[in-house]
Amino acid sequence: MFSTRINLFTLFAICTALFLITGCSDDSPTGADPEDAPDFPQAQPVEIDNSLFEGENVTGSEYEAFNLASSYAQSAQMNVQTSMMFGMSYFTFLQQNQAEYEDGVFNWTFSFTEGGESLTIRATAEESAGQVLWTLYMSGYWDDMEESLDEFKLLTGTVSEDGQSGQWRYYTPEYPDDPFLQYDWAVSGDDQVSFTSTIMEPEEEYQLIVDYQRDGTDNWLTYSGVDTMDDVLIFWDGSSGAGYIEQAGGERECWDETFAEASCS
Repeated sequence: MFSTRINLFTLFAICTALFLITGCSDDSPTGADPEDAPDFPQAQPVEIDNSLFEGENVTGSEYEAFNLASSYAQSAQMNVQTSMMFGMSYFTFLQQNQAEYEDGVFNWTFSFTEGGESLTIRATAEESAGQVLWTLYMSGYWDDMEESLDEFKLLTGTVSEDGQSGQWRYYTPEYPDDPFLQYDWAVSGDDQVSFTSTIMEPEEEYQLIVDYQRDGTDNWLTYSGVDTMDDVLIFWDGSSGAGYIEQAGGERECWDETFAEASCS
């Protein structure tokens, strides 16, 4: 669906290969103030709560609305999770090493060489105005890469010092200045969370947007821009099990606590 993902899968394959080859080796440098380095961030701090849909296998025409909503919700979570994980996987290698500290910036570096192939991963973190600014770079060449990279900026991000909000942006070598993925999240206590994930295709000016909010047991999910499915709004109560789905241009379809279709009051 997205041409830019070809190189993304290549980068993910590189990460997987490095993990299998290097295991947990440690060639870490020392740093001036390593104990003050911020913790490495989470790939997806806020996720869709699909517990209502997981494991439910109801069949029959009376369950069509529930099953359609389940398909959308689980597809949305898989899409976001897969896109987010490939970049964050590189932090696995950097976590083995101790940070170096210079001019207010923490630096982690991991390098690997085998045969004629060499790859360096570097992350920086800088505290500024109540936030931690993160950047992840790649340099070098690995099998199946179209060209060698020189400090290619794979991702940038900001995380509030309390970890309650932030943003991630992912890039590809073809479009180093235009993010192909942006993920914004916010947490308000234990019961209120939200995120918006936007996947962009620069060549086609195309966007796939997943917008999710949870307030207690109430969940709202908007899934739009999928070229094989209609835009959709889904609501479900994780406690009672009732909910509804509303597709673009269509009428709202509701289901009750037994997941069977019901009138929308």
